[in-house]
Amino acid sequence: MTEMEKNLKRIGDYIFYAALVLEMLYVIIDKSEYILPYETWLFRLTFLMFAVKIACTKYTCREWVCIVLMGLLGVISFVATDREEIIKIVAFVVACKGIDIKTAAKVTFYETLVGCLIITLLSVTGIYGAVSVTGHFRGGGIEETRYCFGMGHPNAFHCMFFVILVLGMAIYNEKLKWYTYLLLQFLNMLVYFYTDSRTGMLMVTAAILFGAFLRYGKKLREKKLLYILSIVFIVCCVLFTVFVGIYGVDFPIMRQIDIRINGRFQYGKSDGGIQYWSLFSSPDNQNYFDMGYMRLFYWYGIIPGILYTVIMCIMIWNCYKQKAYDAFLVIMAFSAYMLIEAHTVSVYIGRNYILLFIGAMWYTILSRKQENAQYIFHVFRLFKKKEEGTSHAEH
Repeated sequence: MTEMEKNLKRIGDYIFYAALVLEMLYVIIDKSEYILPYETWLFRLTFLMFAVKIACTKYTCREWVCIVLMGLLGVISFVATDREEIIKIVAFVVACKGIDIKTAAKVTFYETLVGCLIITLLSVTGIYGAVSVTGHFRGGGIEETRYCFGMGHPNAFHCMFFVILVLGMAIYNEKLKWYTYLLLQFLNMLVYFYTDSRTGMLMVTAAILFGAFLRYGKKLREKKLLYILSIVFIVCCVLFTVFVGIYGVDFPIMRQIDIRINGRFQYGKSDGGIQYWSLFSSPDNQNYFDMGYMRLFYWYGIIPGILYTVIMCIMIWNCYKQKAYDAFLVIMAFSAYMLIEAHTVSVYIGRNYILLFIGAMWYTILSRKQENAQYIFHVFRLFKKKEEGTSHAEH
């Protein structure tokens, strides 16, 4: 690296972290009762900052081809849907090259944790935000009071508890003791006592168990079968979403499942069913509902939805190759949560922590493929020389 390249990298890194802090701040403000003003322009500001980081970063020809293709996908999506998120996602992921993923994850974790604690404290002290809400949460005409601690809805509070816990385990899981998982589960039950969010409680429990498995099942976590089954799980989530988009909850078993998770599937067919899906969606698709994968296909289209699924599968396999258990934990926890909760499918890209790990891995995957190709070519040349040597000896 020349001195100029070092200075450019340093400037790009500073701008990237500033943009990351802003993106996470947008998420925290959105979870509070405050309405973020000039939202579109603020999103464009961080997009511009990520673009500056890209301009300060050196990419290979192979990487530029990938960047251009993904950029075209973002432009097509914007033209078709009038949504800018995919363009900004591409810019964010590309800008991650050269960034220390552990530092970026810690910035995300601590900013989100402190932000949520501030929202909770402000509501509990009566300064800003409602500490609880009263309404009909599970139907049946029974009015209940649940605690949201300034986040508007009890499910939103349990959701933020989930994402903070998952990222915290990804960062510190290798250092956790066995009793830490018990303490985390106790905290989960305490949060459930106030929110009464069964889905949130079950998903946090599953994440804690998976984190403990990755921490203590060191031989099992290295098995190829685990990652193959994980890929199958992602594909099954998408296929299940398609099933719900076609049939809804018309079958008895589906109705029973839906009842137990508080009706998260019942509006899938009517509000975001497959009859609304198209290759790149439409500006008319503005409905909100719980199912994350369905919102992905409904908001952005079949091609972006399939591409996201393929990228998740590639990421899982790359976690196996690189022994990236932190990324694996986040990908699987968020992917499972996405089946019944659309938190990560949002205009706020800071909600989806998987993007951080995609940003950390995408260019390493490309370079490794190039290295593999060069290795295969080198072996082929050696083999060819050996044949030529044999042929010459026979002659």
